[in-house]
Amino acid sequence: MSTAPARQSSAARWIISPLADLALVIAAPLAIVPAIYFATHYVAPELIFAVVASFASLGHHLPGFIRAYGDRELFQRFRYRFLLAPPLFMAVAAAFSIYQLHGLELLLLFWATWHVLMQTYGLMRIYDLKRGAADGWSARLDFIACLAVFACGIVFSQSRVYTLLEIAARVGVPLGSPTVLTVFQWTLGISTAAFLLVYCARIVWQLRGRGPSWAKISLLLSTGCLYWICGLLSTNILIGVAMFEIFHALQYYAIVWSYNRRLADRAGEKFGPLRYMFGRGWLPLGIYMAAIAAFGSLRWLTHALDASAIKASLLTLLVASVGLHFYYDGFIWKVRERDTSLNLDIHAAGGRRATVSPWLHSVKWAVLAGLVIGLFAVEYAGRNAVRADDERQLVAALRRWTPDVPELLVRDSHWSLSQGETTAAVAAAQRAVQLRPRWPEAQAALGSATLKAGQYEVASAALEQAIMLQPGMWENHFDYALALREQQRYGEADRQFAAAAQLDGQRSEIFAAWAENSARRGELPEAIEHDRQALALAPDSLPLRTYLVQRLIQANRGDEALQAAMAGLEQKKSEASCLLVSQAQLARRDFLAAAQAAEQALAINSRSVAANYSLGLARLQLGEYPAAEVRLRLAVSLNPRHALAYFQLGNVYYLTDRLALAEDSFRKSIALSPDAPDAHNNLGALLMAQDRLAAAKLAFQSALAASPNNASSNFNLGLISLAEQDLPQARKYLLKAQQHGQTLSAELKSAAGIE
Repeated sequence: MSTAPARQSSAARWIISPLADLALVIAAPLAIVPAIYFATHYVAPELIFAVVASFASLGHHLPGFIRAYGDRELFQRFRYRFLLAPPLFMAVAAAFSIYQLHGLELLLLFWATWHVLMQTYGLMRIYDLKRGAADGWSARLDFIACLAVFACGIVFSQSRVYTLLEIAARVGVPLGSPTVLTVFQWTLGISTAAFLLVYCARIVWQLRGRGPSWAKISLLLSTGCLYWICGLLSTNILIGVAMFEIFHALQYYAIVWSYNRRLADRAGEKFGPLRYMFGRGWLPLGIYMAAIAAFGSLRWLTHALDASAIKASLLTLLVASVGLHFYYDGFIWKVRERDTSLNLDIHAAGGRRATVSPWLHSVKWAVLAGLVIGLFAVEYAGRNAVRADDERQLVAALRRWTPDVPELLVRDSHWSLSQGETTAAVAAAQRAVQLRPRWPEAQAALGSATLKAGQYEVASAALEQAIMLQPGMWENHFDYALALREQQRYGEADRQFAAAAQLDGQRSEIFAAWAENSARRGELPEAIEHDRQALALAPDSLPLRTYLVQRLIQANRGDEALQAAMAGLEQKKSEASCLLVSQAQLARRDFLAAAQAAEQALAINSRSVAANYSLGLARLQLGEYPAAEVRLRLAVSLNPRHALAYFQLGNVYYLTDRLALAEDSFRKSIALSPDAPDAHNNLGALLMAQDRLAAAKLAFQSALAASPNNASSNFNLGLISLAEQDLPQARKYLLKAQQHGQTLSAELKSAAGIE
């Protein structure tokens, strides 16, 4: 039978067929990369990754489980492993999940890399063995080639290094100097270059005989190129992972389908009822793919679950599935196994059944158990030693290792922004956008940072880009609306607030900011309605209730303001809720009730500036001037920058004929709040009463500069102009005062020449 390889047809050198192998096993990246890249223009990377994680990453576990539990002979041979491993892996996954530890994630990440490495190596060996090339040198060189491809793909990819280090840091592994990475990169790069020379020389030497397996070499090249593209050139790390997962799953689906179909043909009834899934024709293939999709949907289901206990249990099951998949594939697909080689139609792999010593297998289990226990113990011991600056230190350490990873830069920007470091936040976000301009999270981070920095035009442009790339994020519409509002583009901001509310109508902050936008547009009824919507979503929020009450007061809807304030007081009697009632009662001119509410606030906090002011104002309106003076003087002593308290104290002094003290209080109020017209106007009235007309005129003019339509200021300036016998000016001021509600006597009209 030594001539069997020579009699093989060219089709026998392929796992399925030349066309199927090229499409699924070797050249699939030529379709995967452009297809996924094209999809990112229309679908969010997170959604693409979620679909791939469900129907490729998890879905491809099922074929392996079918092999493990459907092949009766294989199950009998390894039945203890197949029976004991699932509960053990579930227990480990549950333990890490319960304590929210990440050590298992780190272990599975390394195991996943080894898993895809060994799958690539196994496929290369199959192509060699199908040609009859079973020499040890080829096997060793192929393994080193795979090792070099994946090692370089990790070490020279900042995204992958960042992922590994980030998880390692959460576990508690200290991050040393990044010089280690540089040294390792140089060492690995030089070693790989030297090995490539040897590998190419081996190919040239093989050309003198039957030649190398070009299918094997093409597979190595396509895998290596895709792995590098995913690590270095992808527009998003999630997209890179998705691309390679699709390729890995396609290879796995193809080889398992081919293997199980041959096994079903050979084993017949011994294969069990699942043999119908691997029959000839399209129907069995459809059932096979439907079963994979159904299994993968378990992962998709986790996105729709809200119940934390159910979701955590399902995720634990999925993590256990990952570990079992890696573990089972480590021994059920060995090419040197007699049964495996026969069902893969390999005639040069030998006829012996390879066995692994129980002691050696126990050692492997011991090493794995030691790693799991060690990772659990290290992270469990340090899980409570979390400091406020841990995130800052971690980000700083990761930036030393991987300074140009957009995910890290966005994280750095968010952290800096949370600490009020807007300059650093903007710089990090700008670098992220520079590296990955079509990533919506980078654009959104730049928008948020520049919004806080007051760079509203830059923020608008970045957030508009983020929305275009990923329309379904309410946060981006919300921040965009805030940026537009600050540019006084109120109509555009209104549309963005509406879009944010449509995407997530349960966010009180959306309606609160929308109310402010409406108020700035002069649409007070709309502002009040949005305030009501915000308060309905967060009824315990006193700031939101305050906004509503104040706008109702502004709209002269005192009864509604009181109703809203009383609802807050009924929820919780506090200094602030009592003050809100006092303000509403003042607006309703129920000064006695306003005083009582302010006294309730003072009973809670006797040094409350606002409560003393409110009580002083109420006593002033009730004509109780000594009591009003006491409270207002206490308010300004507690807060010397309280402009309104100085203003009302000036009114008390004026009404009690202490004009010098009144003038001093009015001037202090003006110094603290120059744009408040009432203080200017009352100062002018005081000066006018003292016949200091020139000074009074200046005061009234200052009042008009702050409020041109103030009827009282225009009226008083008209009187002064009349006294100065400046009839044109007097008529102008008096007519404007009349236009805005001031009544003019017939004598005054006659004196000013007004008909």
